[in-house]
Amino acid sequence: MNWQAHIDAISHEAASRLHFLRILKKFGLKPHHLLHFYLTVIRPVLEYCSVVWHHSLTKAQSETLEAIQRRALRIIYPPTTGMPYTFALTLPKLPSLRDCREHK
Repeated sequence: MNWQAHIDAISHEAASRLHFLRILKKFGLKPHHLLHFYLTVIRPVLEYCSVVWHHSLTKAQSETLEAIQRRALRIIYPPTTGMPYTFALTLPKLPSLRDCREHK
């Protein structure tokens, strides 16, 4: 089974929601509020039905999803720009999407 169409759909939807995260940032919301928005509005899209498709993902598909989270972190915490992704995850104490999928 190939999950590319599903990954494309959820990554497109999550990426479009990043626009709203940028708007909230522009209006001066604090990082903890932006993180809350990300965790309640964007991340669930990235994890939708992940128990079903997680073990069938290619590395490229997994990286596509992680890239969305990486973009969200750069919006919420601008100093994470240029940081390695694993280090940037330590600032908000978030696990990677892969780690979340593996522990469900």
